[in-house]
Amino acid sequence: GEDALSIPSVLNQPDLAGPQGAMLDVFSTLGRLIPEGSSQRESARKLLLMAGYRWPSAVSMFLGIKFASAFTLGVAGAWASLTFSDGGAASLASLCGLGFGFLLPDRVLERVASARGDRMRRGLPAALDLLVLAVEAGQSVDAGILETSRGLRVAFPDLAAEFVQLNLE
Repeated sequence: GEDALSIPSVLNQPDLAGPQGAMLDVFSTLGRLIPEGSSQRESARKLLLMAGYRWPSAVSMFLGIKFASAFTLGVAGAWASLTFSDGGAASLASLCGLGFGFLLPDRVLERVASARGDRMRRGLPAALDLLVLAVEAGQSVDAGILETSRGLRVAFPDLAAEFVQLNLE
């Protein structure tokens, strides 16, 4: 049998090469500029955990994406204002772009976390059935958790990944 730990999931940090890996490094570096004790870092960590992103640099990457999107949309707003109007509204357009770019990643992450929670709730009855069957068959709870994660791997990969994480902890 195939080991449950080989589930392709968000438990492990992606190992990307080329431009994608370089962008993740840039975002991670940007995010590390945020002070460690900030409340923004803690709220991002909670949201990322709910969305299933557990790797150590996920918070730094997310904060880097947040600040990069704010900067990009702020510059785009100023450019659009200067290009298509008299330029007096450039600072307002830039400020609006900054705010929108800063808040957009949070909203996207909230939707991802909500969708993941819904998928996990749908898989919970099947998971409980598999876990009860494994324990009634005489397996230990740890072995039952691993067997349940194997059984859920195809239909409910998010829940299977959570069972693997539970077993690891």
